[in-house]
Amino acid sequence: ILALGTKKRALGLEREDFFQGNGVSYCALCDGAFYSGEEVAVVGGGNSAVEEALILSDICKKVYIIHRRDEYRAEEKTVSALRKRSNIEEVLNSEVVSLNGEDSLSSVSVKNNLTGEMKEIKISGLFVLIGNVASNSAFKSLAPLDARGFFDIDEGCESGTEGLFVAGDCRRKEVRQLVTAASDGAVAATKAIKYLDSK
Repeated sequence: ILALGTKKRALGLEREDFFQGNGVSYCALCDGAFYSGEEVAVVGGGNSAVEEALILSDICKKVYIIHRRDEYRAEEKTVSALRKRSNIEEVLNSEVVSLNGEDSLSSVSVKNNLTGEMKEIKISGLFVLIGNVASNSAFKSLAPLDARGFFDIDEGCESGTEGLFVAGDCRRKEVRQLVTAASDGAVAATKAIKYLDSK
């Protein structure tokens, strides 16, 4: 049974790996408390980014939310809640182009996509919430992948290779939640047992 999950999409910037745990995080719920009373930024425009910016605004002095477009993909009620927070500043039509600091993150350089203008934002924490990516390429000869790199397998969890089953967020699916991954695990395990019993 392949149950490889996904990993958080990174910005792909120089020194991003170096700053991970020293100013760069992919989970505000996990690491937000380390930045209590400080200034931080969130990158992203979906529900996760907006929701985690709201969480951070309760514990941080100031939160910048940096999004490459002029509108969020997040639900309108969540965006409305974000815009009511006095300590959240929106930085729209903009992208982080560099991470700055010596031993830990001290600022980010941000480029406005419309004007080309660059600005530096001094922060101690950057939360990258721009989606997830699949890590399935090592197994592409055993099960088909879709255009995004997820196993192109339906709810039946059968890979097309005899005796190989796929479960969880690594496969094509509409909803990626713990409960749907657990459901896949039950389906794949049941089918694997039936397969082994038949041999």
